[in-house]
Amino acid sequence: LNLTIEVKDGILKHSKGKGPIFLEEEEERPLTLEAEVVRISDVIAYVNHDIDDAIRAGIIKISDIPKDILETLGYTHSQRIDTLVKSVIKATKELEYKKIYLGEKELKALLRLRDFLFDKIYFSPVVRKEFEKAKKILYSLFEFYFKNFENFSFLVEKQGILPGSSKERIIADYISGMTDRYALKEYIQYFLPKPWGIEKPVETMWYV
Repeated sequence: LNLTIEVKDGILKHSKGKGPIFLEEEEERPLTLEAEVVRISDVIAYVNHDIDDAIRAGIIKISDIPKDILETLGYTHSQRIDTLVKSVIKATKELEYKKIYLGEKELKALLRLRDFLFDKIYFSPVVRKEFEKAKKILYSLFEFYFKNFENFSFLVEKQGILPGSSKERIIADYISGMTDRYALKEYIQYFLPKPWGIEKPVETMWYV
């Protein structure tokens, strides 16, 4: 992809898990403010989207979130986004753009909200069970493509395009580019029986 060092550095320093949202030490911080913007934007986005997804899935109710967090950040998706984005802008301007930051009150609330999500959603038995299902799908697809590698012309072609790349690397890269829905579609196609009465071209059924 011919990525610049700034882009590669931003990718390297992007993932957080339960670690600090902002990297405080100068040598730990990304090389650019753009990378810092992406880092905090991702936190703001996934925290709020995961709340919505968990409510739709019936894992939590909005009333389960501590009231003081909601009073600080907002009771609705749009209110929380608005509060956090404005806080980032204000705090960053106050620091004269030396680094991207968040107001202390909003940062404290955001950290507590993230801890709440880890406790009630990410580590909940319901969600962990779904993780195991997803893992099975990915393992199954990987093994299937590996065993039938030569039957997928687009995978074989990549060996010519990327000389020296192993089958394992090519397959892993291909799977990593799938959306959730596409991965499920592939799994259904290759591992679930077809209902009677639905015709399938013979040439696409070599794997049966």
